[in-house]
Parts: sequence; structure tokens; C-alpha cells
Amino acid sequence: RFDHGDPESFCMQWDKQTRGGRGYRRLEQDREKAMADALGYGYLIPNNQWSPPFNPSYYADLPSRDYNPDKAKELLAEAGYPNGVKLHIITIGIEAEILSVQQYLEDVGFDVELESVDNAKFWNYCYQGWTGLLNVGYAIGSDNFPSALKAYFGPTSVINVSVKIPDEILEKVDAALLEHDPVKAKALSDEIIKDLYDDCWMVPLYSNAMGFILHPDVKDSGIEAFADWSQWAPETCWLDR
Repeated sequence: RFDHGDPESFCMQWDKQTRGGRGYRRLEQDREKAMADALGYGYLIPNNQWSPPFNPSYYADLPSRDYNPDKAKELLAEAGYPNGVKLHIITIGIEAEILSVQQYLEDVGFDVELESVDNAKFWNYCYQGWTGLLNVGYAIGSDNFPSALKAYFGPTSVINVSVKIPDEILEKVDAALLEHDPVKAKALSDEIIKDLYDDCWMVPLYSNAMGFILHPDVKDSGIEAFADWSQWAPETCWLDR
């Protein structure tokens, strides 16, 4: 997934139309699946949002943008960049995944510069800020998308300090967190996911499965039944003999 950089940087000053040009260049579902299959060895799931498909916060009706390079070039030209635009991406290591993304973007007209950093430098960027796009991978760790969003990317978060979520979306986040009706809360959560999708604030590529080593006698643990990694079901878990 790629997050925007410093709000004062050039990348964050792109209007939605320009970010949409990048979005239209994202992979169509078949290509996402091909990338996931080729790079993930069965452990990657093509996705167009932060919540993985098995998470209760997943918005199943979120549309996917078509693979449409011509549309992407058209939007960039309309936004004032007929000859393309430079794009800086920070990533941990240079792997096949990021090279594929670079190729897809450059096919449209983006001049992509990759900055490969080690783990320590990556977290320094997360806490201190960055310019351009940051390739990150976070477990949502919750079945409550608005709560996770505010924790990782909210105005009081100590990480991802270069990400700014529009105020009108943050107002919906607060409303969702105060909503006691689970049906209404889920509807608000879906609306937030759609708003962020339309804003092109991130470009998800896939969700990945996390491995757990459990003793064969552990039954009905509920691990990964609710969220990515941090929840289980002690009320149903039992030990076989």
C-alpha cells in the first residue's frame, strides 16, 4: 500500500484528478490476482482496500477501477501534466513487487524514483515524516475500521505523521465511533472506506495471510476469524486430548 507524504510536498498538493490518474493506473482485478499469485505463493489476496476480505469491516461492494492507461494519461493531461510527472516512492528493499509498480506507473508517464531504505530508516520516516509516497504494510488489527484508521492515521497519531485525512472524513470517523447501532456503524464505516477510495489517499495492492503455529490440540481458537492478527475467541477455544 502507498501512502501520501508530507502535506507540504508536491505530491500532496496534487488535486484529486491527478491522484485519480495514478489510481486508474492501478492494477485491474485480474492483474492484481496475477501479481498476488506470482509473488505471494498463495499467501497474498488481491484487494482494493485496507480491510482484508475476512475482516468484518471489509466493504464488499467497493468498486475496483479498471485497468485503463489511456484514462490515466487523460486525467494527468487535464490536471496539467501532459508530459508526465515525477514520483518518489520510499520502500524497504527493492523487490519484484515494487519494480512491477514502478513499471505500471511509468507506462502512463510517471517518472518514478525509488528510494530503498532499511527498517530503521523506514520507521524514522513513519515517525518523523517523509516526502512522496511510502510503501507500507500494516495489519488493521481490529474489526472496527474507523478506530484503526484514527489510531494509525488520525491527527493525534504518533506515526504516519505525513498523512492528512480530510476533515470531513474525520468527522464521519468520529460519528461512526459514537454510533451504538452496529448496522448504522457499519454503514458509516463503508461510507468512510468509499470516501477514502474516491480520494485516492492510498493505493492498496493486496492483503497477506499471517502464519500462526498452533498445537494440533488447540481447537476453535478464532485466530484470523475476526481481524488480522490480534483477536481470538477464548470463549470457544478448547484443547483436545
